[in-house]
Amino acid sequence: MTDLGALLTVAQLGVQEHDVPLAEGGLHAGEWETSMVMSIHPELVHLERGAAGYTGDMECAVGAIFGSGVHSISENGVIGDPPQASAEHGARYWNEVVAITLGAVDDP
Repeated sequence: MTDLGALLTVAQLGVQEHDVPLAEGGLHAGEWETSMVMSIHPELVHLERGAAGYTGDMECAVGAIFGSGVHSISENGVIGDPPQASAEHGARYWNEVVAITLGAVDDP
């Protein structure tokens, strides 16, 4: 699985298990990434300061990020929208990351 494939697998958990639309889960500082940080270092996350960034099509976002940089589509650098983030969601996402990583080690 490619790194992008792994990211999309984790992002899809937000859709499937937590009813977080893919655009809000995002690619950077959105729901799933914020949740992951909340689950390991909650003191670093201040949801009251969180703000939505780009919440459009994620495939377009990837193209824009690699073509012109994050700031070409998001003034604040956020790709997603974090308000639904939680430590519980983050723990689930980490479990999936571990499973993906172990799968890659077992099947190179």
